[in-house]
Amino acid sequence: MTKLDFVGDYTKDGGRYYSEESKTKLIVGHRKDSSTKTKDFILFVGENKTRPQFFSSLFPTTTENIFKADFQGINYEVKLSGGNLTISER
Repeated sequence: MTKLDFVGDYTKDGGRYYSEESKTKLIVGHRKDSSTKTKDFILFVGENKTRPQFFSSLFPTTTENIFKADFQGINYEVKLSGGNLTISER
């Protein structure tokens, strides 16, 4: 199984964020209010996939538009800024 690398910059393209480098598409979704889950989450579509898969819930931080996320034991920081999204390892 190939390790997925989500680190990088993504540009908004319609309803998705796209990374030219990794050819990965991300979809930021919003749940209805729930007492047990975070409001926002990310799905991903890999280069050769057509069906979105769950990446992570977006956990709010004390800084606006910066979230914590995790995928397969790797912790990430997600920054949303206008039409851009940046993911870095924490």
